[in-house]
Amino acid sequence: MIEKYIVANKRAETHEALLLSAKRVVARDGVIKLTLDAVAQEAGVSKGGILYHFPTKNALVVAMMESDIQGWKTSVADCRDAEIAAGGMPEAGRTIRAYVSATEGVCEEGTGRARQSSGDDSMEHWFTKSSEVRAGMIAAIAGDHLLLDKFRDTFASWQTQFENDGIDTTTATLVRLAADGLFFVDMLGLAPPQGELRDKVMKQLRDLATPGEPAIAKEKLSS
Repeated sequence: MIEKYIVANKRAETHEALLLSAKRVVARDGVIKLTLDAVAQEAGVSKGGILYHFPTKNALVVAMMESDIQGWKTSVADCRDAEIAAGGMPEAGRTIRAYVSATEGVCEEGTGRARQSSGDDSMEHWFTKSSEVRAGMIAAIAGDHLLLDKFRDTFASWQTQFENDGIDTTTATLVRLAADGLFFVDMLGLAPPQGELRDKVMKQLRDLATPGEPAIAKEKLSS
């Protein structure tokens, strides 16, 4: 029993190491350089070793994107936990606020940016490293109906959660769409807001997701 557990754990570790190596190859060399041989070399394993986990390049790409979907869910959960630990914020709107924070890659504790939601070694948002990588991965997702369905199912699940997050459903949906838009604006380099303006946009979204006066109204009242 113990030996089976050790073997299974080792396989899982190798699987994750191969995914991380694949993300590094894409981030450094571009999608066109993503081959099973390149990943095997990056990970320091044999071709047979990678074929055991990923029999085709398409299987590898699907696993890479599924890994990012799960990582995104983990980031949102981490941001929820950070807000709970900090205290002072209502339960209503907590999931959508966590979603906004995860989009930015930071989790809010109190009023400041407390911590990165994940370390650099995780290669979080590895596909945003260059325009070539972004275009290549978008094409890969759009061209694979099964993979696209996974993304659709994930976003449908998020939308259901936001509609039941204790705040106005229209407001929750508006905040979600704004957060998604910011993510893809960053991803494609479409004049994303920077610096102080970006901070204000993120605060506005979190304020909108917090019960009480709308963020814009709050600014008018305080001026």
